[in-house]
Amino acid sequence: MSNHVRVPAGVREGGQFRAHARSEGSGLGALVCVECGGNLVVESDGVPAHVGLDGEPFTTDHDYRDRDDLPDYGGATAFPDFDVADTPTPVIDDVERDPEPLDYEFQLSAAGLDYVTDNGDVAVQVDRGEDGRPVRLRRGKVVFEVPVIGTEQGHYGPVPIGSRRGDGRRPVTEVAALARQDIKDAIAVGWLPSNLTYRVKTRHGSSVSVDIEGVKDADRVDPWKAQVAEEHGAFRRTDRDEFIELERRVEQIVRRYGRFEIDSMTDYFHVDYYSNVRIPRESEQAWWAAERERLAARRRPNANRKAAG
Repeated sequence: MSNHVRVPAGVREGGQFRAHARSEGSGLGALVCVECGGNLVVESDGVPAHVGLDGEPFTTDHDYRDRDDLPDYGGATAFPDFDVADTPTPVIDDVERDPEPLDYEFQLSAAGLDYVTDNGDVAVQVDRGEDGRPVRLRRGKVVFEVPVIGTEQGHYGPVPIGSRRGDGRRPVTEVAALARQDIKDAIAVGWLPSNLTYRVKTRHGSSVSVDIEGVKDADRVDPWKAQVAEEHGAFRRTDRDEFIELERRVEQIVRRYGRFEIDSMTDYFHVDYYSNVRIPRESEQAWWAAERERLAARRRPNANRKAAG
């Protein structure tokens, strides 16, 4: 049986006379048509066709998507002789993983995270909402309101808006100052770890960024996630859930003062400011520490000359 399309005698073919840009089909044998039982042919451009029982090739145009016992291959009637559900799923059992959901009541319990409330000298008073989640924490004279990011209707749908945005846009320097104070209060009531450094900076007059320093690479890496990333060769975040939650908490603090309407499909960005919160790796933290020391050393001679008069 030939898979070539029959051409009447005297009709020129090939080159500019070729009826279409497909290359010759290649039979796949195990793939057959549900309705006529013919062998499937797949062209090089991915367009399916098949040879009927009479040996005449034709484009696959049958529709079996209404049949519950067959998979949907985009309308083509050919299907493989194996069940996709039978394909073995990689199982990683060398590393144990706790299947229980994490409880982010107050403190994120992970190695390398300490809190000022660990000594228990002053109790933390918690005000909760109707859903039972904490909305306000008090410890001594410090009161910290858990950040809330709501939504309002924008041009392209719901728009995130912080609960403390107020009547309009704030300068990024003001947002940075407010975020620094909020982080201090969050540390004081045990909402954020106290043994880390939170470097709040403004960039280009339009963004507020926070680098969370003091986290060791060995503490932040989830062995199970790291093993999945290594075995599957895909870009996956390997941080423990606690550190992802830590970034989210700080991000919510920064974003509580702004409105962020973004539609990347139409390249529409109408935001009060941009925000970026991350936990740098140890190598990057060391580089920035050396860079800060270098810049400080350059400023010392000038400061000494000014002091000398």
